[in-house]
Amino acid sequence: MTKNKVGRSQRINRELILQCARTILAERGSDAITIRKIAEITPCAPPSIYYYFKNKESIVTALIEEPLEELIFLLKDKEGIQQFL
Repeated sequence: MTKNKVGRSQRINRELILQCARTILAERGSDAITIRKIAEITPCAPPSIYYYFKNKESIVTALIEEPLEELIFLLKDKEGIQQFL
């Protein structure tokens, strides 16, 4: 079970939701990512998560797309390519 709860004083935002989803993904796999589980870790009410994401699939998609977008950006930049060589 995920034990990395976020303090209540921390403001809920898109990046925090993704951070919690990454933790769940690393510990238990994508099947364990649920809106309810993310809400439990953040902690916030599930409707707060729906403000940022339509559903679980959109969270998983963001977890995949964001690093790929960063990689594409680096590969388009000549200096960024040098980091990978």
